[in-house]
Amino acid sequence: MASIYKRGNGWTVSVSIPYEGIYKKKTKSGFKTKTEANNWAIKTEGAKIEGEIDFKKQQTFLSFAKDWIETYKPDVSRSTKSGYDFTLKAISDYFGDVKMDQITRHSAQQFLNQYGESHSIASSRKVKGHLGAIMKDAVADGVIRLNPFERTTPHGTQSKDSSLKFIEYFDFKRFIAYLKENHEPTHDAMLIAALSGARIGEIMALTKDDIEDGKLNINKSYEERLDISKEPKTPSSVRIVDVPTWLTDYLKSITEDEGDRILKRKQSTINRELQRVLKLLDINKNISFHGIRHSHASMLISQGIAVEYISERLGHKDISITQNTYLHLLQVKRKEEISHTIKLLFSL
Repeated sequence: MASIYKRGNGWTVSVSIPYEGIYKKKTKSGFKTKTEANNWAIKTEGAKIEGEIDFKKQQTFLSFAKDWIETYKPDVSRSTKSGYDFTLKAISDYFGDVKMDQITRHSAQQFLNQYGESHSIASSRKVKGHLGAIMKDAVADGVIRLNPFERTTPHGTQSKDSSLKFIEYFDFKRFIAYLKENHEPTHDAMLIAALSGARIGEIMALTKDDIEDGKLNINKSYEERLDISKEPKTPSSVRIVDVPTWLTDYLKSITEDEGDRILKRKQSTINRELQRVLKLLDINKNISFHGIRHSHASMLISQGIAVEYISERLGHKDISITQNTYLHLLQVKRKEEISHTIKLLFSL
């Protein structure tokens, strides 16, 4: 039988359970009402009868998460590893030394609520995705019975205005013109991104074999942390991107080795030079290298290029990713189309 008694301002439950020839007690405190305590007692008594209670020492959530990342995510890219490190810090800050079996769906949702108060919704979704995957494997391994992050909802602030993430069309033309006239490896990396929309890892993985007349064969991504080129994350990232023939003629001329990467500069060096070039051209946009990719897509949208082709060109998994990423620009374009349609109808 369970023992239920008042302790301080709350109620405590203690259940005696036979374990390896002796009786051990499963105790839980902090119930606000006797009814809550009784419900837990009934549930625990049922688990005792079914033999589902285990007295093995539980790992902390933080410890399990660290082990999981080291075991299942050892070869991820630098940016992905940074994301997992961010998630570990969030676990440490909020959960501390809380054990795996002490985390409930309620406490998981409370964490997501608090996290969302100071982070963007995109960041909250990513963290929830990490924690959900970790807990799903914990269930599969028998460490816990239920995934507490199932049926929880991430919250957060809206990300920065999309206009801050890309260079406007006329400034972008000046940016490209400068890079064309001032060739060197860091500038060449930016130029490829500006004309193809490729990611920095895809650009740094390019070899002479990947360059044809007016085409870049994107089929791998360079991981700087591991100093290797590997397959992109998704099949859709493997693609042929059309670019001006003068670009591919130039790229083929700067390397002799067929299988060697044509650009060899640290990404941090390229990003520093990007900031210098933007300042030199008096382009007041604080963008990262990835912002050049956004600028490429934004330029195409502003010039009326079909979003289906832009999605394919960027290597997005499906068109919805492109539409969600560039929603603001597409809405502006839609208003222009509405205005054009009305003018057309009035002229009939």
